[in-house]
Order: sequence, then C-alpha cells, then structure tokens
Amino acid sequence: MEHFVYIHKNPVNGEVFYVGQGSKHRGREERAHSKRSRSKWWNNYVNKYGPPIVEVVSIDLTKEEADRLEMELIKQYGRKDLNEGNLVNLTDGGDGNGKRSIEYCKEHSLRMKGENHPMWGKKHSPEWIENNSKSHMGKKLSEETKKKMSESRKGQKRTEETKIATQRVIEEEKKV
Repeated sequence: MEHFVYIHKNPVNGEVFYVGQGSKHRGREERAHSKRSRSKWWNNYVNKYGPPIVEVVSIDLTKEEADRLEMELIKQYGRKDLNEGNLVNLTDGGDGNGKRSIEYCKEHSLRMKGENHPMWGKKHSPEWIENNSKSHMGKKLSEETKKKMSESRKGQKRTEETKIATQRVIEEEKKV
C-alpha cells in the first residue's frame, strides 16, 4: 500500500503545527484532510486558528519510509508538549495507524465499564434516535460489508422475543 507524509500549517502565519502520515485510499490522501480521530490539542488549535493548510511532503512511500520521515520531521520541528517546538503531535511518530497494545485495550475496557462509561444512566432522546435513524435510511451496504456482518452473526442464538419481533416486521411489510 502506498503511504504518504503530510504537514499541517497554521492558516494565519504558515507555521507548521502537525506532522502526520497515512495510506492512500482510492488514490487520495484523505487522512491529510480529515478532521476525524484527532487529539483534543489538535482540535483546539484548529478551532482557534481555522482549518489548516495541508501540504503533502512525500508520497509513494513504504510504511517503513513513512515512519522514518514522520519521525525525522517531528524531531526537526519539535513537539510543544516537550517544549522542543510548535507541534501538537503527542508522539514521536512512526506509530501511524493507531493500533493499540492488548494491555492498553484491557485497561481501557476496565476504565469504561459500569459507572465510568460516559453513557452510564443516560438515554438518547427520542429526537436523537429519530435523527440517527433518518441519517442511515437509504444507505446501501456493500456486498463485502453484508458478508462480514453475516459472518459475525453466524452461530448466535436468536431469542424467542427477537423471532417474534422479526415476524411482526415481515407481516407489517406484507400489508404495505
């Protein structure tokens, strides 16, 4: 897979404030332009100064080359949290895809159980449920996604309540 390295610049003064990497998706460097899965620090910076100027530094790299270049650039520009520069990066780079260790996942799972979970004791409002439902209506799932969903459900037991509810939906659809 083709990897690339990019930088984000402050739209006001052109200062580099973030270095990142990604892999091409459908021939595009989507990660460089995405606001998803960013740290609070990155989001606060962008909220203060506006959308970043995105500059792709290098393309068509192997994962190892992208890791190396990202680490070099982060070292060159310096991390703000270490008082070495202006970058809002929280790591020295090279950790690319965000995969977490098994230990971290277990600890996080324990931290989020029961009363510690942000939705503990809360329910979505009827308006939220309705809007969420509408936002998904008409979306077509790819055959690959359907197959994965089917595979994940194989071997699961359906309760009598689920069977009755499913039958009720089928009967209502026949009436319409």
